[in-house]
Amino acid sequence: MDKGRDCSDIVRRTDIATATGGVVAELGGGKFANGALSAAFVYLFRESMHTTRQALKIQFRGGTKTERVGVLSDLNDIFGTKRRAKMLSNTQSPLVIDLSVKNRAYIQNVPSDTIYIDLNFHPKISTDSGSIPATTRRILSHELGHSVFGALDDGINRMNNINLNENPIMNELGMPLRLEY
Repeated sequence: MDKGRDCSDIVRRTDIATATGGVVAELGGGKFANGALSAAFVYLFRESMHTTRQALKIQFRGGTKTERVGVLSDLNDIFGTKRRAKMLSNTQSPLVIDLSVKNRAYIQNVPSDTIYIDLNFHPKISTDSGSIPATTRRILSHELGHSVFGALDDGINRMNNINLNENPIMNELGMPLRLEY
């Protein structure tokens, strides 16, 4: 590991971020625990990006602090899969997550540096566990396939992006596999 990147240093810096986040939240009228948790997560997420020697920056448009932390949590899970190295090496930085759209999730161009997503949009999808609402984590996995790799919803039954990106990520996360577009 790099100098300053051993486990005790990461723990110490996480403790500092946690305490600082809690105090700032409380000073702003919020709950210490919420600020502490958010700060710790953001620090660890950013730290995990450094271990890949990639400086992926994520910018948000719209959304509340709680919504942004939820998206960061989902991205942390997604980037924790085997697709991580390929995704990080292909992702344009900064990656913009626009939470201001309603009733849909999409990108404008393939590939793209911006993912547009309504966090209340959870269409029913057909999976190997039956019909379920698509989670934000699944939608982000799908849209990252478009954004990062330029994968299209084409091929047999429009399943290329699902088979190349969404399903492998969902499989690693223990989630049902999508059967159709």
